[in-house]
Amino acid sequence: MKAIDPADHCVMEASVPYYLPLAMFLHEQGIKVSVVNPLVIRRFAQMRLSRAKTDKKDAQLIAAYGIKERPALWQPEPEHIMHLRQMFTFLKLIDKQIHMLQHQIHAFTASGVICHVVKSNSESLIKTQKKRKEKIGAATDV
Repeated sequence: MKAIDPADHCVMEASVPYYLPLAMFLHEQGIKVSVVNPLVIRRFAQMRLSRAKTDKKDAQLIAAYGIKERPALWQPEPEHIMHLRQMFTFLKLIDKQIHMLQHQIHAFTASGVICHVVKSNSESLIKTQKKRKEKIGAATDV
């Protein structure tokens, strides 16, 4: 932390999930932090006709953006909001898995030949994931 002065303003891209621990650490240390959507930085680069893609050039570009635009300061979300976001993301993953398994069963069935073991295990996984989804959904109804 010797290289960062408390008066400094750190600007970073929101590259999930890598920015969050650093942003939280800096915020806890009393350092001003801004977290910017990567698309905003990309558009800023395009306006400057910058095409180089190296870590060093990216860092310089983000620094230039921070100096010119003075982005809003970042505040960490309350823990309960972070928990809800994680549950929502996990629910979306479960939905994708159920959908994938249902389509796989349909494709095998449409081929005219489906292995009983594959079908029964896939149906079992679908049932299990639906139960998980209900359980997680119930936990969000606080």
